[in-house]
Amino acid sequence: MEEGKTKNNRIRLMVVGMYEVGKTALVNNLVENLDEQIQDVQMRSNESTEGIDVHLCEITEGNIWNELKSNRNKNLMTHILDKAIQEEHQCGNASDTTSVKKPASVTDGEKKLRKKLIDEVGLKPPQDCPLISVWDFAGQNVYYSTHHFFLNESSIYLLLMDMTEDIDSSETKRKEILDSFKFWINSIHMYSSMFDTEKDIKPTIILVGTHKDKINAAEDEKNEYMESYFIKAIEPFLENQEIMKRINQKKFLVNNLDANDPEYANIREEVMRLAEEQAYWNEKQPVKFVQLEKAFDDVRRQGKQIITYNDVQDLNKTLPAPLKDDNELKIFLRLQHMLGNVLFFDTDALRNNVIVSPEWILKAFKCFINHKDRHIPYKLLAPWKEYRKCAKLSKELLENVLKHSDYKLDHHTDVIISYFEHLNVMAKPICPEDFHEDENCPEEDPSTIDKSARKVNRQQRQHCDFYFVPCQLQPKPDDNIEKLTNPKNWTTSHALCFVFKDKFMPPATFHRLLVACMREWEIAKSNDTFMLYNRFGAFKTCNRSQLRLWYYDHIIYAKMVFQPRKAQGGDAIDTELCQNSRRILYENLMAILGLLPRSSSLTKPTPYEEYIQCPNLTKHNQGLFKVNDCIVKDEFACADGHKDDETHVMDKNDVLKFWYKDTLVEIDNNRDRDFYRVPTDEDLSKIARSLEGMKEFWLLGIELGVPNVKLERMKMDSKQHKREFIFHVLMEWRRSKYEALPKLRKTIRAVQKNQDCFNDIYDILDANDSCNAASNSGLDC
Repeated sequence: MEEGKTKNNRIRLMVVGMYEVGKTALVNNLVENLDEQIQDVQMRSNESTEGIDVHLCEITEGNIWNELKSNRNKNLMTHILDKAIQEEHQCGNASDTTSVKKPASVTDGEKKLRKKLIDEVGLKPPQDCPLISVWDFAGQNVYYSTHHFFLNESSIYLLLMDMTEDIDSSETKRKEILDSFKFWINSIHMYSSMFDTEKDIKPTIILVGTHKDKINAAEDEKNEYMESYFIKAIEPFLENQEIMKRINQKKFLVNNLDANDPEYANIREEVMRLAEEQAYWNEKQPVKFVQLEKAFDDVRRQGKQIITYNDVQDLNKTLPAPLKDDNELKIFLRLQHMLGNVLFFDTDALRNNVIVSPEWILKAFKCFINHKDRHIPYKLLAPWKEYRKCAKLSKELLENVLKHSDYKLDHHTDVIISYFEHLNVMAKPICPEDFHEDENCPEEDPSTIDKSARKVNRQQRQHCDFYFVPCQLQPKPDDNIEKLTNPKNWTTSHALCFVFKDKFMPPATFHRLLVACMREWEIAKSNDTFMLYNRFGAFKTCNRSQLRLWYYDHIIYAKMVFQPRKAQGGDAIDTELCQNSRRILYENLMAILGLLPRSSSLTKPTPYEEYIQCPNLTKHNQGLFKVNDCIVKDEFACADGHKDDETHVMDKNDVLKFWYKDTLVEIDNNRDRDFYRVPTDEDLSKIARSLEGMKEFWLLGIELGVPNVKLERMKMDSKQHKREFIFHVLMEWRRSKYEALPKLRKTIRAVQKNQDCFNDIYDILDANDSCNAASNSGLDC
């Protein structure tokens, strides 16, 4: 890709907010000549978007956004090539005045012309207009399960609120409005900060008030009213500086019914200004990539949503300077996927199909939400009723849903199912007869079991011939989940809690975790009914145990419940099974959040932390002990959630004995006395070298008490060198804390508690000491 570079001047604008706030009307007034634009704006403003509508526009002189039509603007580089071919022929035969058409195949002459074009113009495209893709998101809660696929840091967001909704009049209405606002703020922040921490946070969220014409106030007071309204909405975030940095200071108030409202021009100007301040603006990228990206735009404007990988290869060959091989093609596709422009997964099941219009997959999802009763034949009424009741989707019903869609989706049934399964939107549960109970619940000493032997090869498992769609699950009939989370006649572990930061967890995260669990374990039943409900799921981990999962607000809870052993005495709770289940939950959560594999660059920790709840408490968010603290410290007072005369002390063994027994064994091996000293510079250098492959190195700094401000400075000074960054973190810890090696060892283990291997610094220092001793004796180490 050495031929040339060009600057990125493309904007993704996401228009989000609660339903019926006027998002589509706003888009109509921002974008010129929309295909579906109608004259009656008032009628249009009352319609609700279903899924996502995307409009690709060029930004012309005067900052006007013109939607690109399907019959406009051939691929730019192809146009240049056509012109070059014509000029070459005209030069070769001046008397020939007939027009020259480019043949279907690429001739040797054209190859020479392409080379000439590349050599003479250096693959530098002319200064064409910047492009902006405007995404109009549906505001109904049911679509939130898929919206997060499209949120990332490379976007500008317009977050709308209806200024006529009185958030002080009704507690129910206030909660609905502010919950929607908080959902979007938190979602944007979470998915924008999950991967990249190398760049300073710049504002990307523009707050827009709608229905200016309906505000009951004098004209000169309406903007003041809007400012006050938004201050109330953002009040919960005032303490969170990272979130506040994402919210633009300048706000806008618009009249949805007046296309000539000058605020629309001001919004366009502000969007451009914010985009130009982002790190990705004017970022250099290969011109070859730009060619292919524009070719993809042409494909979209032709109405195609999905193409095969062979189509991509053929499209690439038509370009003046095609990408040279499959490796470059896949790099391009992965980049486009990361930016949200396409969906491409390099797996055996999905590699051959590239979704060039990602919003299309949401239209497919919409079919399972809004399917009409009138399309259900009599023979499928019973499966349809079952689907509406418990989210169980038969194959015949699925085919019927896609057949009656508005988007001819039944032509791509297999592709849609493959994508939905990969994205954990739906799954076929494991057949009961294929669930290997003996491999998952051995009766012998767990310490003697080969962990790999307990894993059943997923590809060899047999699955049922129906699907579950967790986002469609209904609440438990009596709406009492506590009976399920603390069952009688079962012995239960402590609750393992995944506590999400900023007190926010997208519900879709839990839905996708349920799907992942369906692939790992058989769904448990009670009275011949699947134990799957909205906010709850239970799975058979062996013949006498279950994993029970549920969530409230921003916390996912997990408990292992066991029937007592009859064949032998001993504890009913199998700690090895608890630990294996924890690792599976961790791996799937990390994959769901897009964090596996983690980036090799300096990244911040995961958006959640692990806690254990006091076994005497069951109330939400009470009596929680942070696992990392428990690994490092010895005892804790448990007072939260207890009456004064019920407070008690728990030690680390009490807290960690079920879910983290392996960690307890590793950190309590009586070696501390041999290393009870403050580490030297040489010690820290050796330790930093051994931790270079560590994934959670940023979290290590936090757990060692290094302030975020200093971590950010160290990151800049280290210039992406992990070992140097870790060494500076360790030096700062020693300088500020002056603690001994055992504390450092426990902290490293806490950070690596979910990793297969533990970098035991005692072993590292022992090995180096032995090597030094051998060298001093003239021996090889």
